[in-house]
Amino acid sequence: MKRLWAIVVSLGAAGFALSSPFLLASIRAARLPVAPAVALALQFAQTLALLAVAAYGGARLCASVGLDAPWLRALAEKRERPVGFASMAIEALAAGSVAAIAARAIVPLSVWKPIQAGFWTRMSGAFYGGTVEEILVRFGLLTALMVLFRRVGLHGFWPANLVAALVFGALHLPVLRLSGIPLTAGAIIAIIAGNTVVGLTFGWLYRRRGLEAAMLAHGAADVWLQGFLPALLA
Repeated sequence: MKRLWAIVVSLGAAGFALSSPFLLASIRAARLPVAPAVALALQFAQTLALLAVAAYGGARLCASVGLDAPWLRALAEKRERPVGFASMAIEALAAGSVAAIAARAIVPLSVWKPIQAGFWTRMSGAFYGGTVEEILVRFGLLTALMVLFRRVGLHGFWPANLVAALVFGALHLPVLRLSGIPLTAGAIIAIIAGNTVVGLTFGWLYRRRGLEAAMLAHGAADVWLQGFLPALLA
């Protein structure tokens, strides 16, 4: 378990580092009262602490509720990797792309406001979503919710997946405010609904094919939402 925990935390830290151009652009747009580099360092420290907790919970509990990170676990345990990585990746990338287009259809242009930055800067945000957010929300939160729900007699996967997806949607509301968009009831509903759609998809893939599938799907969705769609609709 310790090796899996270390691998997952390291993957999240790497994803944070690779997404730093996007994160710095977001920090500058927010006009925080501290230097962008300082804010990024503080965000990294906070994120690393959260990753450590989520990865510990996921590594310890996921197998007990029928969830896993099979390829990362194989790496951690130094055993042969599961077959079917290519088919898993294709399914995840396709599902993430479809979910992104569905989310975009739900969220109107008046609310959906990608960060004002270059194409590749926006694209780098996919590393954060695909690693950090999936470790926190799916590997950590969704796993914990399934354990909790089972202890109170709820054995279905979908109630836990729905709650995790709703939390995922609500976590995007501060970004909406920092973008200068008024937090009207319509805007809040649209943001939560759009992100819940993709969150449900990522959770479904986590159960169906493993954490790696959720990560790839989330990365693909962010590539569309932060990169391609803003470029195509500009």
